Amino acid sequence: MYLRTPDPTRLIELSETPLQASSSRELSEHHILTSRQSEGAHFKMAARQDQINLDTLSAQQLTAVKKQLDEEVEHLTSSYSQLHAALGKFRDCLRCVQQQGASASSGRDAKKNVLVPLTNSLYVGGQLTNPDRVLVDIGTGFYIEKDTKSAATFYEEKIKELGGNVSDLEKIVQGKTQNLRVVEEVLRQKVLAENAK
Repeated sequence: MYLRTPDPTRLIELSETPLQASSSRELSEHHILTSRQSEGAHFKMAARQDQINLDTLSAQQLTAVKKQLDEEVEHLTSSYSQLHAALGKFRDCLRCVQQQGASASSGRDAKKNVLVPLTNSLYVGGQLTNPDRVLVDIGTGFYIEKDTKSAATFYEEKIKELGGNVSDLEKIVQGKTQNLRVVEEVLRQKVLAENAK
């Protein structure tokens, strides 16, 4: 289902998640997901999708849509921050592995003293006996021993994959934010019109 905005070239797509505090049957079955820009008069629509003009919704319905959009933008922004932080950690891991690989290939530091983190604040002294091999965290607490070259390849692939996810999510957040602005503007106009009566 799509909501038609006052701008005829914009539609707001609705999903199958229920809205809270909505009196419209159609709106109680859907909430705003993403904005679609029109290219000509063509829109990609999934099966069973209708169009509703935002101007036909009551202020109460628009408030419910706005609340839902606020929650979605907040959740997506939090997810974006977490993905961006994970991307930074993968980049740090790649940098460390590359430095270790360069150090191992030059023959330096054959028996290097290191601090091994047990927790965020507890470290134990150790000695690096094989600088050509590293343990790679592959997720959920599992580690694999790899040589520095394959570990660097692993982290490069993770960075590329996560970077794509971050940029996709950034576009979604921008679309949701734009949808929120459109709904806020229509709601503001509706409230002003009701107050003028």
